[in-house]
Amino acid sequence: MKETTQELAQELIHQRELKGLNVAQLSAKTKIAERFIEAMERGDFTFLPPVYVRAFLRTLSLELGLDPEVTIRRYRSLSGRPEAEAVEVEAAPVAQAPPPGLSSGQETYALGKKESAGRGQGAGDKRALIIGSMALIACALLAVYFLFLQPAEETLLLDTGTVVEKTEPGASADTSLLIPLNETPSAEIPATEELHLAIKISDSAWVRIVYQDSLVDEGVFAPGDGRNWSSSNRFYMKIGNAGGVHLYLNNQDLGDAGVRGQVVNLMIDAQGVSKISDADFPAAMRQPPGRE
Repeated sequence: MKETTQELAQELIHQRELKGLNVAQLSAKTKIAERFIEAMERGDFTFLPPVYVRAFLRTLSLELGLDPEVTIRRYRSLSGRPEAEAVEVEAAPVAQAPPPGLSSGQETYALGKKESAGRGQGAGDKRALIIGSMALIACALLAVYFLFLQPAEETLLLDTGTVVEKTEPGASADTSLLIPLNETPSAEIPATEELHLAIKISDSAWVRIVYQDSLVDEGVFAPGDGRNWSSSNRFYMKIGNAGGVHLYLNNQDLGDAGVRGQVVNLMIDAQGVSKISDADFPAAMRQPPGRE
C-alpha cells in the first residue's frame, strides 16, 4: 500500500520527540522557520516548490538521525515523482535570487536536463545520490557567494529617496548615512541607550546579522515573518533580496533595506544606516551562528 503524507509526517514527529525537542528548538537548530516544520508535521508538503521542501527534509533528517536519501525518496513517492520517473534537476538560484527556502513566488532555474524513466532501481539510486550531492554543493556555493563573492551593488535608491553610490572592489565603503534617524545632532544622542532593531518581511529574504559585537544570527524568512535584536552599540547585516526586508530601530520606521533582488551590506547604529563593504564586517560575520 502506498505511503501517505500523514505517515511521513508522523515519522518526523516521532523522531523529533525521541530527540527530546519541541518545534521551536528544532527550528533553532536547523534554521528552518517553525511554520514550515509545523506544516510538514501536519502532512502538508505543498507550502513551497519541491526543490526547497527536499532541502528542508534533508536538513531535518540529518538533525533527527534519519537517512536523508531515504526520506527524500519517500517524499518523491508521495509527491508523484518517484525515482523511476523523469527527474528535473534544479540548479541553485544564482546572482540576485534568494537562497533555498524562499517562497514559491521566487524564480528558480533548472538545468533543463531530464533523465529517462525505466532505467531500474540501480540507476535511480545513483541519480538520487548525484542530485543530493549537487544540492549540497549548490548550498555551499550559495553561502560562499553571499558571504564573500557577491558583486558590488549597483546604485541603490531607498524609500527615503537617498541615493547610495556603488562601492568599487577594494575601495573604502561610503560611510555617509543612508537614513538619518532624526535631525538631532549626534552629540545629543545618549551613547548608552540600548538599540532595538526589528525587521518585518514582505518578500522572502535571507538575513545574517552580528549584534552585541560578536553574537551571530542567520535565517531565511518568509513573507509575514518578523524578528528583533538588541545591542548596546550597533548591528552589522548582510541581506539577500533587500527589498523584502523592512527595518525599524527603536520603533522608528527606517524603510526597506534596499530594492528587490539586491544583496546589501549595512551597519546600523544610533546615527542611522550606512552602507559598508565586506572588509568592514567584524570577524564574527564569517563565523557560524551560535546555538540558541
